[in-house]
Amino acid sequence: MQLRVFPPGEELLVPAAVMDLFALLPDASRFVEDLVKATLRLEAAVPRYRPRKITRSPFRAPLARYLNKHSAGESCLCSSISR
Repeated sequence: MQLRVFPPGEELLVPAAVMDLFALLPDASRFVEDLVKATLRLEAAVPRYRPRKITRSPFRAPLARYLNKHSAGESCLCSSISR
């Protein structure tokens, strides 16, 4: 028996919605590095849940909204993240 909570293709919308909540927090700048690392891990899981013809990630827009609001002073983040 396989339990399906979400219709196929919509499984990734839940973590994307959770990520979107971080942009709404008033003082969430301390989560920048953790959220970027989590996004990279989630991006690696996208091919398992999406058909190959769909290449758009549901995580990019929430991360962009968050970084737009909370990334002041985090310009060196990209060089410090190890994959």
